[in-house]
Amino acid sequence: MERHILTTMEMPEVDQILKRRDKLLADTLKAGVDAGIFRPMDVRLTSLSVLGICNSLLFWYRDGGRLGYAEIASNFADIMEDGLRAR
Repeated sequence: MERHILTTMEMPEVDQILKRRDKLLADTLKAGVDAGIFRPMDVRLTSLSVLGICNSLLFWYRDGGRLGYAEIASNFADIMEDGLRAR
């Protein structure tokens, strides 16, 4: 988890921020499922997957690398929206 990177904040504050983030993501996914926008899913597993994709950026992104922020964000969105399905 990314907690080891967030050393400038007090842990109770970090925990509160992360809990709010996790709830917002889970609530958004559930609302999407309920509205028929997203297919039925295990919301907890999907939340962890989305966060894992986003958090991994901290370990491999290099400024000036092959892809910029916009390209990475677009690719992440494609992966999350369509998975690995052939078109």
